Amino acid sequence: MQSVFDFIIKPKSNRYDNTKQIGDSELLLNTEISDHRYVSRVGVVLATPKYEETEIQTGDEVIVHHNVFRRWYDVYGVHQAANMNLLLMVKDYIEY
Repeated sequence: MQSVFDFIIKPKSNRYDNTKQIGDSELLLNTEISDHRYVSRVGVVLATPKYEETEIQTGDEVIVHHNVFRRWYDVYGVHQAANMNLLLMVKDYIEY
């Protein structure tokens, strides 16, 4: 599978990085979905675009914009979430 213009990316681990291991216990640092500081930003490239040559290769870990993997509430108050299996991502939102 390969997109014409976009990268196909999946998250490296979880959607949020909001836990910390302290001894045998796991501490939950944040429970709000609106706080961008705890959103995971590391993704793994599954496919590169056909249209453009790039230094980024399949399997590379990349840093993406903090809104890519997060959940949110729309203007009607309905909970929304991105598909966490595959995300199409333009080059502008990727740091490598």
